[in-house]
Amino acid sequence: MEEKYYIGTDLKFLINIEAEGFSMDSDDYEIELRCNSKSVTVHKEDIVEDGEDHYLCVDSTQFGSGMLQMVVYAYVPDEHFVDDHTRTEIAVVNLCELRKTYGG
Repeated sequence: MEEKYYIGTDLKFLINIEAEGFSMDSDDYEIELRCNSKSVTVHKEDIVEDGEDHYLCVDSTQFGSGMLQMVVYAYVPDEHFVDDHTRTEIAVVNLCELRKTYGG
C-alpha cells in the first residue's frame, strides 16, 4: 500500500534505476511524474545526488489529488540497436497518493 501525503508536502524519494549494462551516473534517463491529467518531466540533471544515492525531489503543489506515478525511461547502451546503440527500458512505479487538505 502506497503512502498518503497532503498536497503542499515536499516529497523526496530515493531512486535506484537498475538494468543490465546501465549506470545512473554515466547513462541517460528521465522521469515523468504523472497524477491524473498532469504530467511533469524530470531530467537526469534535476536529480539530487549525494555521492552515492540519487533522490527525486517533488513539489507536490504541481499536482492535484490522486495517485502520483513515476514513469522511468532508462536509455541503456546496447550495440544491437543500430540507430543509436541505445535500448529504452520503461518502468512505472506508484509513488504515493496525494490528497487535498480540508478547505484547500
